[in-house]
Amino acid sequence: MKKSNWDVIHIVNWYDTEKGMFKFKNEYCKVNVDDSTRDSRISKPKENRFIDKYFLEMTRIVALDIGITERDQDAVCLIILYLLNTNLLGSSAGRLHWSLVKNCNSIDNTNQYNYTKETTKYLMESIDRTQKRKRDKQPTINGVVVLLLYWICDHTTIINLIEGKEKRSPTAMKWDLANLHKKIYNEANEDLEVKLIPHILLCKT
Repeated sequence: MKKSNWDVIHIVNWYDTEKGMFKFKNEYCKVNVDDSTRDSRISKPKENRFIDKYFLEMTRIVALDIGITERDQDAVCLIILYLLNTNLLGSSAGRLHWSLVKNCNSIDNTNQYNYTKETTKYLMESIDRTQKRKRDKQPTINGVVVLLLYWICDHTTIINLIEGKEKRSPTAMKWDLANLHKKIYNEANEDLEVKLIPHILLCKT
């Protein structure tokens, strides 16, 4: 098992099934949609051949009217399902629910899907389900588990930001997970304080 997987399991053990949140010194808190959005937001890159060729005049990527055929749409939907299965909503067994496949059967449907909401919900439900199972079973966390590592960095005092990258975006650019790995086993969740970032106030009890 990778070191990062052990780090995730260690953090999951801080989850309180009765509260439905993670327990810290000063608050209970959980990963929410704002966290997923903040961690995935990336500004438009500069001097990129692909972006300059197809999206030069755009500040945000929007639907392109390039005469897409049904075969093109099927290819796009299959690529999206692959990305969902490998990065966002897949299980450790590499499975996706059929309802998701049904909802991703056209580009119009995939555009209407709230990916940040569903990936956040999927991750938290997986954590809750795992912690409610018998302790003698192997922990299995599905979804965007790496989000949990950056969430701990972003919302607690466990490690410091990478010097010189304090204002970088997305959140993953600001933190060194190797540093987190060194610190996490020496910290108890009851000793870690949650930073009072405005949207975290929504998580407080």
